[in-house]
Amino acid sequence: LCVNPLNNMEMVTATKDAVYYSDNGGDSWISLGSTSQKTPGVKAVAVATMDGESVVFMTHPILGLSYIYPHKKNAMWNDVEEGFVMMQSLTSPDEIADILPVVRTNDDGSKFTELYLSQSYMPCIYKFDWENKKGVLLYKGTEPVDSFDGLTTINDVLVYTHLEGIGALDMKTYKSPGTPTQFADWNKAFAAVPGMINSAWVPQSRSGFSKGILLNELWLLY
Repeated sequence: LCVNPLNNMEMVTATKDAVYYSDNGGDSWISLGSTSQKTPGVKAVAVATMDGESVVFMTHPILGLSYIYPHKKNAMWNDVEEGFVMMQSLTSPDEIADILPVVRTNDDGSKFTELYLSQSYMPCIYKFDWENKKGVLLYKGTEPVDSFDGLTTINDVLVYTHLEGIGALDMKTYKSPGTPTQFADWNKAFAAVPGMINSAWVPQSRSGFSKGILLNELWLLY
């Protein structure tokens, strides 16, 4: 489940077969279908305001990244492959595990959205070049096989999960600042929960929390 950070009335979610979009805060939903009618599978979804227009993004476990304009008549999915690492034996990018829209601020104070993506199992993190419709590699993991997922931000630092725990990437320098200082507190929170920890999304208006809480590979976002 993803909420447009510049328009909280817009939300997207998905089943394995289709992406569902709401522009009224979840009161009603429409199906946008999927980039592939032949091979079911939706890995991640996101919705963002790009150059003043609403855009829905999805990733497929096999077919890479796609986007659609949900308000356009006869809207169709557009596939994107350029810029993403691809195994020599495959004809499409390696699985893109997560998509994260991040609100940034121009020098004049105006807001815009940047899109970040993670890739498994060839561990990479990208920023999406919306103007040229291609991925821009920011960071490649040191292990030959890993799983970068669960993207979120703490101030100007991109945080993600991987097989060894929590990783981070400074969004200004594109270098790793090391393990987040909050990691010890998160481990205490994990230890306080009996059994398996599942993931959840809770709006701030319903949560009662003043700070984010990490649950498994996702955050309580608000």
